[in-house]
Amino acid sequence: MNARSGILIVLSAFVITGCAPRGGISPEQRADADHTLDLARSYENTGDLRRATDVYTSIAQTYPRSDAGAEAAYKAGLLLVNPHNPVRDDVIALTWFRTALGRSIPPDDRGHAEIFIAQLEHLEELRQDLYIHGRLNDSLRNVVRQQVLTIASYHRRTEQLEQQFFAADVELKKLKDVDLQIARSRRRR
Repeated sequence: MNARSGILIVLSAFVITGCAPRGGISPEQRADADHTLDLARSYENTGDLRRATDVYTSIAQTYPRSDAGAEAAYKAGLLLVNPHNPVRDDVIALTWFRTALGRSIPPDDRGHAEIFIAQLEHLEELRQDLYIHGRLNDSLRNVVRQQVLTIASYHRRTEQLEQQFFAADVELKKLKDVDLQIARSRRRR
């Protein structure tokens, strides 16, 4: 290989990288992404959060290396934590916020995404604690139920024993009366 070939290779590399579309997408794709992003914003502005969420996630998946894809990932996360969104899902929102952090989003959005991630992770921990406490509560209820049944069984047995004791006491008194009558009749003779 001579110097001329080396220069041609270097120039070709500059031409290719210089002409490569910004963000890894062509101008037509960028226009389509921007148009679709405008559509998602209009759905969001009119309160159709389900459609806006679907369109933002579609953009984020279709154009992951573009500015529109980065914005869409962040917006999808925001909409998925919105309590008014019928497709609200904290787990999926967490995924989109993490995805947005891996892309080029503005510093303010990055800060908000980090806060949302921390809050959603904390919320998930609380849900897990709640689930564990619920299971423990169910387990304790079962123990209480079993103890109530055991106590009821002991109570019935105690009542039976009291009845037997009362019957034995009555029989003992009768025997005592009979014994006294026999002893009196022996004294009279």
